[in-house]
Amino acid sequence: MPKNYRALTKLRKQELERAEMALLEINMKIEELKRKREVLRRDECEASMPKEGDGKKAAAHLALKRAIQEGIRKVEAQIEALIPTRERLQNELKAANIAYEQAKSMESKVVEDILKRESRRAQGALDEIASQQFWRLNNGRKGMG
Repeated sequence: MPKNYRALTKLRKQELERAEMALLEINMKIEELKRKREVLRRDECEASMPKEGDGKKAAAHLALKRAIQEGIRKVEAQIEALIPTRERLQNELKAANIAYEQAKSMESKVVEDILKRESRRAQGALDEIASQQFWRLNNGRKGMG
């Protein structure tokens, strides 16, 4: 019987580890996108309007700014798309953690019950041996006297 509970506990532990890894991966993706967004924002701030020149330079500058802003919007959309996935994975992690703790508790309880049973059985055997010794000693004295 404990083998079944050990297998269940092992399975729950694997599920917990998978949930942790999935959440870690999604958090890393989100952090990478946030860093990318910050780089784009810095690029946007650093791209200053030319002080001199013709309209072509100004138009090129505006096109660059729009491209950077579009990149920022795309990255922010990707981040927003990943947030529900992250929340779902957090909930899965919580559920996996609870299931793992329950499995550990059940396994521990079963092992504890088995140990108690074996202890009672061993105590019963010791009591039987002590009882037999007691009767042998007492019966031996009566026969001698």
